[in-house]
Amino acid sequence: MATVRGAHLVGSLTYPDAEEAMTAAAGHLAGLLRRVPDGEPGDRFHWIMFQPGVLAEADGIERVG
Repeated sequence: MATVRGAHLVGSLTYPDAEEAMTAAAGHLAGLLRRVPDGEPGDRFHWIMFQPGVLAEADGIERVG
């Protein structure tokens, strides 16, 4: 049987703020994590929906269609 040596979190943790995201990650995966994402709180909750506003402000990028 394989031994679990660590965990790698990818993507969002859907908690309302960074403190709750980190508390939940630590509670479930204590000792297995080296890094914890901030949970993408606030406006970043739905990451892909957050991007159009960010890109609209970037020089040299134009929305087409």
